[in-house]
Amino acid sequence: MRRIFSVLLLFSIIFSFNIAIADDFELPDPSYEFYVYDEANILDSSTENHIISVNKNIYQKYGAQVVIATANSLQNRSIEEYSVELFRKWEIGSKEENNGILLLVAPNEQQLRIEVGYGLEGQINDAKAGRIRDNYLVPYFQQGDYNKGVLLAFEEIVKEIDEEYEGITEDIQEDNLNNDPPNRSTNEMSGIKKIFIAIIVLILIFIDFRFFGGFLTYMLIRSIGRGGGSGRGGGGGSSGGGGSSGGGGASGGW
Repeated sequence: MRRIFSVLLLFSIIFSFNIAIADDFELPDPSYEFYVYDEANILDSSTENHIISVNKNIYQKYGAQVVIATANSLQNRSIEEYSVELFRKWEIGSKEENNGILLLVAPNEQQLRIEVGYGLEGQINDAKAGRIRDNYLVPYFQQGDYNKGVLLAFEEIVKEIDEEYEGITEDIQEDNLNNDPPNRSTNEMSGIKKIFIAIIVLILIFIDFRFFGGFLTYMLIRSIGRGGGSGRGGGGGSSGGGGSSGGGGASGGW
């Protein structure tokens, strides 16, 4: 009985070990600049710098991110599975808008994928992603010019993102134009309120210094100084904004 139990235990360990090997799927960490990860070394430095620069601009404006990644191996995964998992790990695009794009190229397997975040699937649907693939990526990849194909596809994707958000901006501006202009008397009342509030503040400061030595004023200034926030930009490297993808986009070979 003990021998049977030992054999069963051995088989269970081997089976578990095989499952662990099958599920071993190592995804790379993003690069320091985040927007370009060129493991296959198919892009030149000027293209990489251009992609990084443009991305910083569109992230400041819209919170959108277009990441270019190349892989030496898909690790026996389909390019669709690899790209979705990589997109989710790197959290491309903003969490609120899910407006990220991942362009993944695997030259050794001759596979590519444009992975589109939820928030941009209306502007860059599967058909449009397929046209970008067919018009820019596949023709140049077939010629061995990966750098130019990626650069042109990137420019087309950024143009689509600009069109998406410029349309939203135009709608907002039109709504603002349709609103009635502010009443002059309302503006005058607002100015009087500001003067009144300023006088009250000065009186309170005077009382504080007169009876409390300015303690409350100093505490208020210190709390304001500590409370400064930060925007999307900043020095150093970049990272994902918390975005995710549901599998929209286009794949293909060449």
